[in-house]
Amino acid sequence: ILIEVAMNKAFISQYTINGEKLPHKLSQPKMLQNQNIIIEHSMKVISKLMRLKYGPSFYLMGCLFSNKYKFPITFLDHDDSKALKYYKMGAKLRHDECCYRCGICYEYGKGTDKDIDQAIEWYKRGSEYCENHNCMFRLGYIYLYDFCDIIQCMEWFEMADSYGSFHACFEMAKIYEFNDLPEWLQIR
Repeated sequence: ILIEVAMNKAFISQYTINGEKLPHKLSQPKMLQNQNIIIEHSMKVISKLMRLKYGPSFYLMGCLFSNKYKFPITFLDHDDSKALKYYKMGAKLRHDECCYRCGICYEYGKGTDKDIDQAIEWYKRGSEYCENHNCMFRLGYIYLYDFCDIIQCMEWFEMADSYGSFHACFEMAKIYEFNDLPEWLQIR
């Protein structure tokens, strides 16, 4: 919430970090000063939560560095390798979205070299320990398109579907209807 209000110009021009309304709107330099105070405090809170090993705090830091937050972040430089570092820390605490993001980083080479085996490892961690349907879906997708293993693919897609993955349901429909798949992957 602090990060969100720090990026809201209407808020930082009229309110303090404590939410107290100011008697007048702040000038641009004072707004920036107010914004910096809020950002500094939010980073202290996140740091404390990370010391307490709170999984979502690692996910938030990873998102801030990878610029995958709700809106553009201007106070941190984009750094996928730092994002991956935080995602890994959160994944080791069994935070499901961190597991998924680790898999994405390795699958697409974001902040690291592309490594499909590492991607599979992180997706499996997210699937087995956290029941993350996005991880299950990505595993099915990898087995289908990277390894051409329709049996493994369908097992992961079915599992992802049972946890609510619309993507897995769609991919299974394509397989059953023979659309958009190479002939050698079509189920007959």
